Formats: sequence, structure tokens, C-alpha cells
Amino acid sequence: MKPTGKKVKKTTGKSAKISKKDPKPATQRRKHGLALWIHWEIQSGSYPNAQKLIAKFGGSTDAVYRAIRHLRTYHKLPLEWDALKNGYFYSEPIGDVSELSLTEGELFAWVVAHKALTSSNDGGVIARRLRDSLKKLSALLPDEIVVNLAELEETVTFHNATQSLDRPEIHELFVNACKNRWELEIFYETPGKAPAWRVIRPYSFSALPTGWYLFADDDNRGKVITFYPRRAHEGRRTGKTFVRPKFSVAEFLKGSFNVFSGDGEYNIIIHFNKCVAHRVREKRWPGQQQLVELPNGDVQLHQKLTSLVEVHPWLMTFEGEAYPVEPPALVERHACTLQKMQGNLKGKRL
Repeated sequence: MKPTGKKVKKTTGKSAKISKKDPKPATQRRKHGLALWIHWEIQSGSYPNAQKLIAKFGGSTDAVYRAIRHLRTYHKLPLEWDALKNGYFYSEPIGDVSELSLTEGELFAWVVAHKALTSSNDGGVIARRLRDSLKKLSALLPDEIVVNLAELEETVTFHNATQSLDRPEIHELFVNACKNRWELEIFYETPGKAPAWRVIRPYSFSALPTGWYLFADDDNRGKVITFYPRRAHEGRRTGKTFVRPKFSVAEFLKGSFNVFSGDGEYNIIIHFNKCVAHRVREKRWPGQQQLVELPNGDVQLHQKLTSLVEVHPWLMTFEGEAYPVEPPALVERHACTLQKMQGNLKGKRL
């Protein structure tokens, strides 16, 4: 992001600057916002009410009242109602109202969000949009409000060693499909299998700690499953739309280890040696859990999960200092993996 060479001044609603002219085109109304148009009208002394404001500027009754609340709470303006004249007025002289009032803390929050997305897996598409919006935000500020984005960015840092290779067009398609209830056909690659076309109905495109995931009803499986955007090589609309049922990502993932939910119910016990026990104690792990401390300093983690898919890869990160006790399916998979590793290394000089 290029520095703007500007710094932020904290402003109040009564001190920043606004033009007094009253441009008429609809594009200008959209640019400045309904609240500012209402401010201009009230400041002219015409004592407008909601009906008059709607007739002049358009919008709904709710929109007008939201704008009035915005003038009172955000800009702190002395906006009152005159029962005799049936309209709004300012009860005391006021200064100018800014088109965009922004504190350094508020802008800093935007910068933190941008940096977090930039450093996270698959954050590139939305991070680029946020970066562009920051540039627009800086450009819209009045002359006396200045922003040094580069300086603010230097005060916060996120680091992620790996970055997923996202496809912007796929992210865009998934976002729009969730918003507009589009049925999609995607050319999707399941690990270990050749890519194939799948018909899906996207419910939610969600940012989780390990990246972005699409939760969609899959025709092949006849249920909602988790899709990883990077594995979708192509995507297109089928031309159909659908009615989205009530769906909660949190509820769907309840009982999963991370992002892949299953239909099973597994009572899992994993034994951790003393040298890695602290890594287990320091976190709250997914699912219903119980941590059992053993006399020699080892620990056993008891969990109830709906799927084993993500448990074994996590177990391998402990480099032999952890092993499964239950269920048998997890014990067998762990043993098979160790045998494969031994076979791969057989005859090689270590």
C-alpha cells in the first residue's frame, strides 16, 4: 500500500468541514449520503419532517429516521423537533459537519483488518478489496484530515509462513453464489481422485483459522459438505437458483476437529508424552474434552468428535511423542502410517 503522506487528526462532528451547496443529481446524493442531505435541509431553516424529506430525497421512512439518529449520535448535533412547525430544527448554532468523520483509532482498526487478511490463508481476494477501500477512504477525507497508512501499517505485524494459492475468480463466484442463491457446477478435485464436475448449492463462504471454506449442499453426496476453494479448478452457474434453508456454520461444525464434519460419534483418547504435554495443556481443543494428568507427567486427551479425518494428521505433528489409544479405527490408521513411513525409509542411509 502506498503512503498517502497524511496523518489523522481526531475530529468531532462540530469541527470538520462540509460544503454548503445543494447539488441535485441522484449520483451526488448517493455520494454524500442521506444524512448530509437531511443536515443541509434542516440547516436551511425549512423545518422538514420525514414525509417532506422522503418527497425531496427519496428513500424510506426507516432510512430517514436512521439518518436522523446518525446526525444526533454520530455527529452530536442538537437536533430537535418543533411540534408547532411540524419539523426538525437545530436548537443552537452549529459548526460545519464533515462528510466523513474518522478517528485515528478507527482507521487503525481498518489497517489491522487488512494486515490480518493479507497474512492469512486465502485472504488475498478480500484483502485486496479492503486495501482498495482504504485508498478510497483516504481520498474521501477532507483536506484537514490526513492519513499516513504506511506509518500505521508498521505498528502491527502478522506472520504466516505458508500462503494458499487462491483463485480470485473462484472466490468471487462463491461469494456471489452465497449472496444470490445461485446453484453452481464446479470442477472439483478430491484428494487422491481425479477432478470431476459437481453440482452444489452454496450456503456459506466462511473464513476459519485455517483458511476460507465453502459449505454447500452437494448433489453427489446428498448433504452439506465442506469445500476447499483451492481445489475448485473451474466454476459456473447452472442457471438455477434455490431457497436457502436455515444453516449455521457453528452448528454444522459442532463436534468436528476443524472444518470437516462427519456423521459418526467417536470417543477418542490420545496419549501425549511428558515432553509435549505442555502443548496440549495450553489450548482448548475441539469437541467435548477432558484432560487426564498422569503421575509421570504424561497426559491423555479424551474427546468426542464426529469425524476422524483431521485427527490423524494433527497427531503426526507431535513426531512420535503422541499416539492414539481409542478408537480402534484411529489406532489402526496410525499404525498403517508408521509402517508406510518405515517402508519408505527401508534401505536408505539415515
